[in-house]
Amino acid sequence: MNDQVAQMVSGFKLPYETYKGMLTPEEFAPLEAVYSEMMEIAEKHDDFMAFNDAAMKANIFVRISEEIEKARQIYETKPKEERKTPSAQSFIAQYKALYDQALAAPHTYKTREVYEKLLPMGEGAETPLEVVAAAEQENLFHKIGAMGVYDTYKLDYDKTDPNEELLRNYRTDVMRICEESLTNDEMTYRIDMRVFEHNRENNRDNFIIHLIANLVGCFLDIELTKSWIRIGKLEYLAGLIAVREEAKSTYKVLVDEYGLDWDKAMTIPRYKKRFVMQAAILPETTRVFHAMAPENLEWMKEMLFEEILSDMSAAEMALRKPKNVFHPLTLDEHSVKYGIGDKLKVHAQEVLKDYYWFKPSF
Repeated sequence: MNDQVAQMVSGFKLPYETYKGMLTPEEFAPLEAVYSEMMEIAEKHDDFMAFNDAAMKANIFVRISEEIEKARQIYETKPKEERKTPSAQSFIAQYKALYDQALAAPHTYKTREVYEKLLPMGEGAETPLEVVAAAEQENLFHKIGAMGVYDTYKLDYDKTDPNEELLRNYRTDVMRICEESLTNDEMTYRIDMRVFEHNRENNRDNFIIHLIANLVGCFLDIELTKSWIRIGKLEYLAGLIAVREEAKSTYKVLVDEYGLDWDKAMTIPRYKKRFVMQAAILPETTRVFHAMAPENLEWMKEMLFEEILSDMSAAEMALRKPKNVFHPLTLDEHSVKYGIGDKLKVHAQEVLKDYYWFKPSF
């Protein structure tokens, strides 16, 4: 199971194990069913965001919180002589196991801080209720789950390329909600609202990035088409006209609908990045990525304003000698022949090796 996912679900393990020993099998069955469903989703999704999306769709976090509350109510309404009460030591030992689990994950520093406040409360206590009463005064049980979410989003924040302001702002907001919330219901509601807002922002941003990718594709197609025309294959002239019109309309949408002309795009790091980015190198992060030569930005700008948006004919475009030269991309066959992909991975891992969250594979 993914470390982040394991940390997320661990916050529910303690109440699950606690009530398992305090209720009859029939009383415990509803909580066990939801917990098992959550663990099944956790096992199926190795990526934290995929797990979180699946869990949200199944409403798992709300449902399991409701079942934990029902289990508490069932236990508290039992006659005292029927209550199975573990010792304070066995009760706190379960938290110690979770604390040890958190120690093994370098990113869980906020969660560890909560456990380090809770564990000493078991010293001198005779019953779990004494521990619970002391912990509730500082809202520690809520904080265990909340800080688990905080640590997960902090890890994702640190992995995210600083140029991706939209993602980093979203994760910063979720972390703030985790720190401010007083109950699980409040935290879940506020995070759900922020997720909804982020999805709306992200859909808009993804469409802009799609338009940028389409525009870059047009630049490359135009360059290739012009090379065919220059060696006498005039049948490509019609294709040049068509791709030029596609580039014009794509740029027009960027400007008219999103207020994003060339100069403004070059001032927004995540958009400028998309003009040269080819692909991510490692699955963990896009802090490092495979890109075309940055000099191609000047070549693109010249093609856009001196050719595509100009009054010159397609024939004149094909014969025009540009000031800036296109720096070619690595062909797939060359990448395989010379092991470029593997070399990029080694270099990327060298760049990232000092980050606490990165695990080199070389």
